[in-house]
Amino acid sequence: MSERRRQRAPKIDDLAQQLFHVPIADISPIQETAMRLHMLGLNVFPLPYGKKGGYPWQMLQYTRLNPEDITPLFRGNCNIAIMTGRTSGNLFVIDCETNSVFNAQKKLLRGAGVPIYSVLSRGKQDGGHLYLRCLDGQVKNIPPGTRRDMEIRGNRCYVLCPPSLHPDTKRTYEWDELETATPPEVSAQQVQWLGLTITQDRPSPREPQPFGELSAATREFILTGASEGERNNRLFTAACDLAGNDYDQYDAQRLLIPIARKIGLPERETRDTIQSAYSKPRSPAKPTARRENRPAQWQIAQAWADEHLWAGRTGQTDRAVFLACCKRAKTAGETGIFRAATREIAEYARIRPNTASTALKRLESAKYLIFCGKDRDSGGHLYRLGATTQKLRKRYTTNLTSGGVSVSLTQDSLPLFPDAAEWGALHKTAYLVYGCLREQEQPVKPAAIQQQTKLSKYQVSRALKRLKEHSLVSKIGGKYVAIVMTNADLDERVAQPAGTLGKGEQRRQQHQKERARRAGERLYKVRFGKGMEVVTGKPAAFVCGNCGQIWSVPGLEPPFECDFCGDATTWRPM
Repeated sequence: MSERRRQRAPKIDDLAQQLFHVPIADISPIQETAMRLHMLGLNVFPLPYGKKGGYPWQMLQYTRLNPEDITPLFRGNCNIAIMTGRTSGNLFVIDCETNSVFNAQKKLLRGAGVPIYSVLSRGKQDGGHLYLRCLDGQVKNIPPGTRRDMEIRGNRCYVLCPPSLHPDTKRTYEWDELETATPPEVSAQQVQWLGLTITQDRPSPREPQPFGELSAATREFILTGASEGERNNRLFTAACDLAGNDYDQYDAQRLLIPIARKIGLPERETRDTIQSAYSKPRSPAKPTARRENRPAQWQIAQAWADEHLWAGRTGQTDRAVFLACCKRAKTAGETGIFRAATREIAEYARIRPNTASTALKRLESAKYLIFCGKDRDSGGHLYRLGATTQKLRKRYTTNLTSGGVSVSLTQDSLPLFPDAAEWGALHKTAYLVYGCLREQEQPVKPAAIQQQTKLSKYQVSRALKRLKEHSLVSKIGGKYVAIVMTNADLDERVAQPAGTLGKGEQRRQQHQKERARRAGERLYKVRFGKGMEVVTGKPAAFVCGNCGQIWSVPGLEPPFECDFCGDATTWRPM
């Protein structure tokens, strides 16, 4: 045994007493089964003994309990539930109500070369469960009644497993055939007879089409112009269509004057025609397109954030948090409401949760975000984007060019903050300036950077100084040009020496542990009474059943094989 292992291998009884406040002999089969399933990557949680519900499980749709909380949570008699879906590695279960359907599905799986991992549910008709993991992603549920005597439990569902007690027959679930150590992985094509559908938690919003809110005639005029005999009428009609779709007069002039000039219309006459079109309210030429093809709210809000002046010491933090909310707003439904949990926003914005919480309150006070209560499942805050964020000076949604004028596209992706943008490295302001310089085709003056980034003169000067310290910009005759690098190169050049490399991933893991801890404490209080807390605060330990070595590395589960004896299957939870 290595010296390192000798130092971390106390007596088994002492370690069990230290971690769980119970002797090792008192670890029940239910606790051991729960820990084994957790080690397989399954999301397990307790339910009242002999029941299929009764404890709060909604938070487990988003997180998985910490290993150290498994044993105390499964103390005493209780049923063991396994969450299907993403948190269990895209697990889905074929729930067969009758024995004949159960055996038929087994036969089909074997015919497709898929191993069996099954449970006898001991219901009234002796059905069973077949456990599988989908390689293509999370599987959509197929509810009861869709298929005869069978359903598919995929996203956001759970099933009971041995040694749980069936609530109807009062018989215990039993393991049936376990031909593999873990539920087998399959593609949807391998089990095509099931008719699986891969789903996300919420559908992605449809991307808008370029100028989709305008009529076909208006789009044709913008792209190709018009002949001499009809150009005045076509110009007036196009201007009316733009006015009806909420383009302001300034936008219409920027879009139509280059086209009119190209087809031979004088600029003064063009301006008069546009002014006439905007002299009274207009309706869009294609009313339905105004609603269907309009850019999504999060896209408009993101473009608004690019135009907005984020002043003050907290300006760039507020900007990063608002952009993180725009990313979350992509999941909003028809009501425009989205979940923005503090830790989730902190991960996107690369700040601490307390800082994110304070920034969210500032955005609420400024009416950029509207608070809409709390999510019933996760407890996270719900928001919708404020009306102010939906008002833009530039409303174009295409990257086409007309008459030599480039029309900008509302970006559909957020800037990725690398580890180099963390506090202690470049910071967000310097990274914003670097991103601006990286997009330029030629050197630019600080005044141009200030105009494009909406930063103050002092902020730009300080950012350029920091970029020069890291050799990321060059100065050429009073102008600056970026030394172009990818985010990966930036992390190597800046984040690694600054000590921020990997900080984003560390923050994500820490937040995941905190979410799991909250879920565990909530379950513990429901099971054992208010005012109670989970009795463990240290990582769980595991013992190799072959050689007796103990694995107790904080925050890590044991490797697939014991590195002392090479055994791969007999780790036991302690």
